[in-house]
Amino acid sequence: TPMLERNKATIPSLPPAEQRAAKLLLADPRSSATLPVSELADRVHVSPRHLARLFAQHAGLSIIDYQHRLRVALARERLERGESVECAAQQAGFGSARSLRRVWQKFEHLSPGAVRARA
Repeated sequence: TPMLERNKATIPSLPPAEQRAAKLLLADPRSSATLPVSELADRVHVSPRHLARLFAQHAGLSIIDYQHRLRVALARERLERGESVECAAQQAGFGSARSLRRVWQKFEHLSPGAVRARA
């Protein structure tokens, strides 16, 4: 998807462990939605605490917020194509439209429904 492709371009400026973690999260934001931080850290061969510090220092976000931001971007792209809020939420790895709305408000000004209405 275009937004996720733009994010992939920013990965090289990150430290190696964070690059690997970001690539794992970008590979499939839906699957990574349920990936515990401890497992993500294991996959990139650092401690969960160290990985959390790297994200905070270099991305300015917690790992969870980084994951949420990716999933909100994926949902936004689907909404802009005219998909329902419920469908966009499911495809982006949220359990429901309500879960999407709760996370959405941290990163977006318009509601998911308003984004869809503009499509």
